[in-house]
Amino acid sequence: MDRQTLRDWVHRYNAESLAGLNDRHGAGLVLPVANTAMMNLHLVEISATVTPGAHAMPTVDGAGWHQVGDKLHVPGNITLLRLPPYSPEP
Repeated sequence: MDRQTLRDWVHRYNAESLAGLNDRHGAGLVLPVANTAMMNLHLVEISATVTPGAHAMPTVDGAGWHQVGDKLHVPGNITLLRLPPYSPEP
């Protein structure tokens, strides 16, 4: 994120609180921790904002809560795009 975008978000937050950062629900998705349960909530939120008939593809890294398995539930209209375990040096 560049400094201008961050500045714009801060000003919008100061003027409108979290409602200004998330127009759909009037409150932002602010989670207390980063874990699989919270990632599931995040995926549900993303899924709910996808236009019917469209598909979302969020990018995820190797964090433990990004691992598909018994605990992480990816909605049908989302596909996770996994980053490689490392990026080669230029």
